[in-house]
Amino acid sequence: MSELFQAVIASDEKTELRQFVSDLRALGNKYLLRNDIVNAFATYCTKYEKPEQFHQSSLLSKLIYYVQEILLEDGSLCVLLRPKIATMEIVRVADDLTVEQMTVQ
Repeated sequence: MSELFQAVIASDEKTELRQFVSDLRALGNKYLLRNDIVNAFATYCTKYEKPEQFHQSSLLSKLIYYVQEILLEDGSLCVLLRPKIATMEIVRVADDLTVEQMTVQ
């Protein structure tokens, strides 16, 4: 699943990812659950007048589909992904968009 992060970062959508993370930080919550994330992404798409195609089939929207939780930290965010039922992957994304795989512990 970190491959999906790498795909977003390697594409033109890395600017979108940075802006979305900035908008998440502006919410003031340090811990976001799936529903909060999905609602924030819908708000982001509306606020920046993204086309419906972006909201439905962009790389960033595909990434959001698998995100279950986000923990916002200073200088990074930890993202819990569920690529399949009964599996989980955790990655740390630094502000410079470097992605580090983390263990569940």
